[in-house]
Amino acid sequence: MVLLYLDQPEICQVARLNSAFHGVASADCVWAAKLLANYRYLAALAVAVDDEGCGDGDASGKRLTKKEIYARLCRSTLFDATERNSGF
Repeated sequence: MVLLYLDQPEICQVARLNSAFHGVASADCVWAAKLLANYRYLAALAVAVDDEGCGDGDASGKRLTKKEIYARLCRSTLFDATERNSGF
């Protein structure tokens, strides 16, 4: 329950303490609390742009954890090819 009150970088720092904390800090319930209510929609958009698939999975059909979804949503996503070519 304490991890739910920490911000994301703090959760990652706790995960480095030992294997027990690593397991708890990787739990879906911790990261689900950090995701927006419409995260499935946003993740599908981001994955579609990367041509990786859709939904809560990746191109191999593997189901992503909430932590992996959160990390994916934090990455930059270019929605327009002109942005890619402009150097931004």
